Amino acid sequence: RVGFKNRGGPNLCISTNSGHLAEYLRADIHFYTYAGIRMARMKTDKNAPVSVLALLDERPGSRTSHYEEEWNGFWQFCNVMQFNRSFTAASTVGLDQHAYVALDVQTIDAATMLASSASLDGEAWSEIREMLFDDEAKRMADLLEEKGIPAPDDAGVELTDNSGMVFAEVELVWTERKIGYMTEDHQSERAPAERAGWRIFMAADEIDRVFEEG
Repeated sequence: RVGFKNRGGPNLCISTNSGHLAEYLRADIHFYTYAGIRMARMKTDKNAPVSVLALLDERPGSRTSHYEEEWNGFWQFCNVMQFNRSFTAASTVGLDQHAYVALDVQTIDAATMLASSASLDGEAWSEIREMLFDDEAKRMADLLEEKGIPAPDDAGVELTDNSGMVFAEVELVWTERKIGYMTEDHQSERAPAERAGWRIFMAADEIDRVFEEG
């Protein structure tokens, strides 16, 4: 069966039983995409990038009138994704011929990967602390890192409406998840931020709830 495993680095280890490959491919489809992520990585970072595999079924005997269109789509997709370190492309002929066996695949065990992830996140938290001036916010940053929460995208961010009017200031922001931390000084701005779709927390006992919901 066609499948792929993320070995902790940008490369993917592609495996298949070539004798039964056709069993898992549809006769009218030539371009497939697969996506996956290691559970160990997901536990440490809910925003971790997903590994993506693009597979082209180019076996001569399986080609239909849609082959040229999907062949073009495959290469267009590869052009868009080529600089993504979590992307890999392959073909059924390459799999059948074991052409990818010679590729250098980096193998990293889970413990090493987790340690590396923790180190990178520690650096990110250090950069965020340098942007904080409020002691209350610094203490919250320490607590969040201790709890294993991924570092936010930014610090000291002003939220604005469609007209550009500032309606709230958030000390720590996780933009994609629309999660923010506010200090007590900005208590009055919490409601406007939440009406705008942000999940705001201001105390330690709110952390777990906000991040679980997000």
